[in-house]
Amino acid sequence: MSTTFRQRFSKAERFGQGLGRVWRWLVRADGKMTAWLMRQGFPQGAAIATLWLTRLAALGVLMYAALWLALLVVFALAAAWAGRNTTLHAEKESQPEWKDGHAGFGMYDKSEWRIDVGSDRPH
Repeated sequence: MSTTFRQRFSKAERFGQGLGRVWRWLVRADGKMTAWLMRQGFPQGAAIATLWLTRLAALGVLMYAALWLALLVVFALAAAWAGRNTTLHAEKESQPEWKDGHAGFGMYDKSEWRIDVGSDRPH
């Protein structure tokens, strides 16, 4: 029997651990950027404000791109729906139909000519 214990993590736990590592990396990068700005002569408050404005600008750009992507998807879905649910007008007109026309009730083609001459009832 082995005395070493090996814990296996689920995919969700590994994903959460990965997100935690990314978050810690971002916090360290933020601190490094603040320190670099302060070495360049920015006061601490101005360095922090500059980083927050940069974050807000990046968020705005991402939201703007997401808006256009969402509109593109909505218009594509609307076009697909409209294309699926409409019939061509020419296709509808080309079919003969039963109606009361100039030569009485009967089957008429698209040019209003009766095509069932001699028959007074629908088949």
